[in-house]
Amino acid sequence: LITTIREARAEGVVFLTGDQHYGDVLRKKNLLGYDAIELQFAGINQIEGAEFNPLRVAPVIDSKHSVAFMDLMVQADEENEPYIDFMIYNAIQGEKEIHYRVRLDELSYTFDHIGKNEFLDSTTYFIKHEYPNLLLRYTFEDREPNAQDPSMDQPIIIDQTATMSYALFNNEGKAFSKTRT
Repeated sequence: LITTIREARAEGVVFLTGDQHYGDVLRKKNLLGYDAIELQFAGINQIEGAEFNPLRVAPVIDSKHSVAFMDLMVQADEENEPYIDFMIYNAIQGEKEIHYRVRLDELSYTFDHIGKNEFLDSTTYFIKHEYPNLLLRYTFEDREPNAQDPSMDQPIIIDQTATMSYALFNNEGKAFSKTRT
């Protein structure tokens, strides 16, 4: 499954599961190029002891009767960026046992653009990323970058109007992220 997600260059993936009889939230850093997040719903009318999991990022629920909710906000407002809120309540007492928020911008590759997008004569430009095992390849041609295009491992100088397309590639030359322009 992980290989399929990576090969599809899919972003915005969250795993929704429910195979255990307790609610849980798990997170593995950079598994998909961004963090893999699993939101596990609890079974109703059953409870079992939680297994140890080093990826756990929220308390495990311990009520026998629970109900899970998800709130999805897809457009930003004055106070919030788009997010998924995952909540599990004790269905008998109405108490919230888990509340975990995932910002949608956490579910994609992130890049830090250093340099000016508008300039008169020239600008020094660099696209920084936090994926040490991947190369950022770019092109100024009207196409997607490929494994033969230059990698941005140091700042470049741009001295004319141009549109840059770039994507992350693994060491075997396979595109690992969607192309951005």
